[in-house]
Amino acid sequence: MKIAGLCVHGLMGNVYSLGMDALAAKLNRATPDGVHFMVDGGNSPDAVAADMTAALIGRYRMGYTPLVIGHSMGGDFVWNFADEFGVQCPGAKLPLMISIDPVDWTSNNNGPGNWLVNSCVQRGMNFRQEFYPGGGHIIAADPKLTAIYEHTYAYPHADVGQNLAMDTAPDIHATIVSAVLAMIQRGNT
Repeated sequence: MKIAGLCVHGLMGNVYSLGMDALAAKLNRATPDGVHFMVDGGNSPDAVAADMTAALIGRYRMGYTPLVIGHSMGGDFVWNFADEFGVQCPGAKLPLMISIDPVDWTSNNNGPGNWLVNSCVQRGMNFRQEFYPGGGHIIAADPKLTAIYEHTYAYPHADVGQNLAMDTAPDIHATIVSAVLAMIQRGNT
């Protein structure tokens, strides 16, 4: 299985969302050849969203399975990317997509803080806490086509450096690594 993995920073990601760098390193150590996770999003994932989307869809067309994990506004990107993937690659499936505390002030379905998971996604995971600026929920567009896993934590949304927060929490990282390895073992593509 060839995976084009992307861990996406949130706003001010080079200060507050460094957990994506650590998560990508853990995933790259744990996964087999053909699976590679990069980090992008910089300090504003919205500013580079079109480039990230084009790169991921380009990799899909070269035989890779996109797998996106994002924190905060990077989590928003996860679900917006799934929507665009569904449009540009009709009938194709994304086996796993993961957000970590997407924001609660916007969404992709006219309900602030409620992120609709496109039916092209087979498994959607969301790790959230309850308060601004995060706290976003995920909802399956079609529960028959998409399995949803969502869990609420008491960790802060983000922190300067690598202190304990939603994007740096070791238990969240371990759950994500396990989910990615299980997807690879199942051979979902």
